[in-house]
Amino acid sequence: MVKRMVRAIVRSVLHTRDNPEDAMQVVTKPLGLDREAAQDAYQMMKDALVPVPTEKGVDLMAQWHAIALNIKPKRKPAEYMDLRFVNEVMAELGQ
Repeated sequence: MVKRMVRAIVRSVLHTRDNPEDAMQVVTKPLGLDREAAQDAYQMMKDALVPVPTEKGVDLMAQWHAIALNIKPKRKPAEYMDLRFVNEVMAELGQ
């Protein structure tokens, strides 16, 4: 079940990265963006469309959550990151 969810997320990130027209269409209507704004948004985020989380990225998210919750992270990302399913799915997809 977890692997199926991870596969769906990885495939969606790869599709969004590799199909900018689809990505822009998805955000245009719900966010009320015109085509130019959607293109600008895609250009800003396309480099972040990486399906494998990094320690730095997870650490940034943990810091943002810690600030929002007024707490301090207790562990480093490497202590709780498990990329086993992501790595399996990436290999299966030939990535």
